[in-house]
Amino acid sequence: MKILFCQKVGLIAGSETYLLKILPALKARNVKVSFLALYSKASEKDTLAFLQRLDLLGIPHERIQADGLASLPALFKIAKCIKRGAYDIVHSHLIHADFFMSMVKRLFLRSMVLVSTKHGYEEKYIDKFGFDAARKEINLYYIICKFSEQYINRSFSISKGLHDLFCRLTICSSKGHDIIPYGFDFDDNYAFCPEYRFGRQQLVIIGRLKSFKGHRFAFKAVAILKRKYPEIKLVVVGWGDAEQSLKALVEKLQLQSNVVFIGPSKEARNYMHTSDIVLVPSISEGFGVVILEAMSVCRPVIAFDVSAPNEILEDQISGVLIKPYDTSLLAEGIASLLDREDVRVRIAARALERLRSHYSLDIMTENTIKFYRAVLS
Repeated sequence: MKILFCQKVGLIAGSETYLLKILPALKARNVKVSFLALYSKASEKDTLAFLQRLDLLGIPHERIQADGLASLPALFKIAKCIKRGAYDIVHSHLIHADFFMSMVKRLFLRSMVLVSTKHGYEEKYIDKFGFDAARKEINLYYIICKFSEQYINRSFSISKGLHDLFCRLTICSSKGHDIIPYGFDFDDNYAFCPEYRFGRQQLVIIGRLKSFKGHRFAFKAVAILKRKYPEIKLVVVGWGDAEQSLKALVEKLQLQSNVVFIGPSKEARNYMHTSDIVLVPSISEGFGVVILEAMSVCRPVIAFDVSAPNEILEDQISGVLIKPYDTSLLAEGIASLLDREDVRVRIAARALERLRSHYSLDIMTENTIKFYRAVLS
């Protein structure tokens, strides 16, 4: 089986992490995999950094500049690449690759077998409505998704919540759209590091500084918690365009001594292991890789009861789920764990068991191969 993966690559986030795991895992099972990176001039540096990671993994790759959504030269180059490779399946990821591959199939390669993975939906929509499909907006993002899906043989989402959103928005048909959750194996290369500890009680958020990630809810919860825990610290690890607005909110809530902005860091799992609780206050998540990372370092996760955290975490068993966006209840949930180390240890242990039994790399890889075989049959 010969598969060409394609994505427009940015900084390492959920979909890029997925590719860095699934590509060598498939290769180890004798699936011939290659990667085609689409990039714009502005993203070329990030693309090259990602391709260097693929070099270390022994994954063959090419890159094609594809600025905008109407680059005929890019379409010709992509078609030539696919013809030369004689691939059994082309597997696109995210909206740009879906659109370009759909156009190539429509214009040049009508017999091409094209599949797609849905890692998320438009961030602006998620920030406003979460996964509420009843608020459907017919905008450019939706139109491109709908158009591209006409030329995709079969697709899958990385969570049930995302699957249901795409189907209820009528972008995908439930008969041609599956679910294959992320599954990663993590090494034991983490430690409790005093230099990553800033307070007597410590919470941590790992992820991009984006509105839909819900940092503001955590800040408001900390404003409540500091009355009981004056020395509490919330460590914020990540980057993003909401940084200035979040720092302004910290000042408004007078939390300058309680919130620590770290910026991007390769030590995310060390920050998690050195903290008491990992917070995931997102409005919704396509999946939530950070939850699996927290499970892997034996730290309990508190998240809102939304997709997909509520698919991964079992409330009060392998995590804590809070009524969506209620900062008072979020503060109460955090306090209940801060005051009970035994409960934190029990939840973290069950979470690690769940990670190994439900979200391993072997499970994801096997389900992906079954998906390919079903498409080809």
